[in-house]
Amino acid sequence: QWVGGTTQPQSLMTRQQRGAMPQSFSPPETDTQQRLTEIWQDLFALDPIGIHDNFFELGGHSLLATQMNARIASRIGVELSLTDVLAAPSVAELATVVDDARLAAVAPEDLADMLADLDGLNSAEITALLEQDNN
Repeated sequence: QWVGGTTQPQSLMTRQQRGAMPQSFSPPETDTQQRLTEIWQDLFALDPIGIHDNFFELGGHSLLATQMNARIASRIGVELSLTDVLAAPSVAELATVVDDARLAAVAPEDLADMLADLDGLNSAEITALLEQDNN
């Protein structure tokens, strides 16, 4: 079966519906959480996954964490250590790690320029930009 290539990647498998979980379902709130949730849903073939679901309680292990880390790098463009990934066992926690890594990758002068641009906007312009980013 493995040699003949008859197995499907988990992303192509039929996803199972969410069963009883220790915590209630919490949907993604940010773009990073949404993108990570999609990665987790593909890896676990489970739908939906909430941002507070625990990687290990879902059946996660080091090999799956390695696959997840590769997908984070390819889909989100952030390189993390496996230690960072394993230390953040929920989408919400991992999103914070990803966002922190993205912020750390921004050059200080670029960040200063972005903040200066934001400082020149009024609240209506900021709201319009946030709404545009969510669409």
